[in-house]
This record gives sequence, C-alpha cells and structure tokens, in this order.
Amino acid sequence: MSGTLLKERRQYQRYHARPGTYAAFMPHSAMRGQIVDISKGGLAFHYIPGRRQSGKQRLAILVYGEGVFLNGIWCETISDFVVTPSSPFTTAPIRRCSVKFLGLNQEQLERIDHFITRHTIRDS
Repeated sequence: MSGTLLKERRQYQRYHARPGTYAAFMPHSAMRGQIVDISKGGLAFHYIPGRRQSGKQRLAILVYGEGVFLNGIWCETISDFVVTPSSPFTTAPIRRCSVKFLGLNQEQLERIDHFITRHTIRDS
C-alpha cells in the first residue's frame, strides 16, 4: 500500500457471539445457524445451505436453553458466501450470511444491547 489507510466501513463494534446463540429467518425458515458476531447494526451467522432467501426479511435471535431472545427484526442480507470449515471432519458446505438490521425501535435496540452484554465474548 502507498501509505493510505483503509477506512473501516462498519459503524458499530462487532462482538463474537458465545456458543449456543442462533439466528433464523422467519417464519419457519430452513436458513438458520450459529451466530458468529453481532453489533448494534447487524450480525453474521454460519448455516448449512438449503433454500436461500434475499431482500428484506424478518429475523429471530435464539439462545440455547432460553428460547427466542428477540423476534421479528427487519433486516437485509449484505453478503452470503461459502466459508472453509474449521474442522477437517466437516463434509457439509458451510455458508456465512451477514445481515444489516433495518428500522430498529427502542425496545429492539435495548434487547440487542442486552444480548451483547450477556451472550458475547468481550476483550479483557
């Protein structure tokens, strides 16, 4: 590089999600999986491909042992691509879907803050 710094495009800090946290498109979508990271602006999750969705849709955040944490978040898919499995024993293709939250109300923002506090790994 010629001394030019790359500008960070993200508006919000991302936090790595703890195991047992999931995202799913609604209603009853086959597209659901483990949350990788989350911010106040969106999240990314890994899933095993089935029928993919695009455009504006509603998302649910779930926590193992607690059920639905937050339901009906409007979002839009920003990216969706194949990732290299972290285990040599994984034979199914894994994809990473990143979504941007749309039009969050105050209650949803507070729930996302609460999720970040309780269900993410913070740097010490």
